[in-house]
Amino acid sequence: MGLAQQAITLARDQNVETWITPYVSASNAKHLPFADGVFDRVIMSDIVEHLYPGELRTALEEIYRVLALGGELLIHTMPNLWYYCYGYPLFRLVQRLRGVSLPVDPRERFCFSHVHVNEQTPHTLGKAMSSIGFSYWRVWLYDYREYTQYSPAMRYIMRLLTRLPIVKQIFCDDIFGAARK
Repeated sequence: MGLAQQAITLARDQNVETWITPYVSASNAKHLPFADGVFDRVIMSDIVEHLYPGELRTALEEIYRVLALGGELLIHTMPNLWYYCYGYPLFRLVQRLRGVSLPVDPRERFCFSHVHVNEQTPHTLGKAMSSIGFSYWRVWLYDYREYTQYSPAMRYIMRLLTRLPIVKQIFCDDIFGAARK
């Protein structure tokens, strides 16, 4: 059984099928087995970073094809490469001062990061979406974490760093995108 089929089986075992579209299918994002213009909405959650740049373009073209006129695409991806390049080294330094040791490469904190072949910045995700022909698109950063593992003071600082307009560009790790056909 392939990974996509395993994910669908897991979703069905968790009774997720009661609230997801009846069109759930084990398919390849680069070759969607649906007719043109049949979906009002498509969600790409945590997929972008697993597709090589050419594959991402093909997947976005396929999504554009299956979306109805006025249909919407919602994307979530992480990490934000600007966080990995600029924010994480500062976070790591603060943690070191607190007595917490973190690896130099932030990817070493996660066991599945080796399958991230196309990590994005808000700019690169926007460029990918704009190149497809969507009539409208936008990209934003949004941090939904609660930081409950930190002290109240540190929690406040983390929320501030991930929400202030300029600073969040390098401290917010979650990138969202939306597009309309």
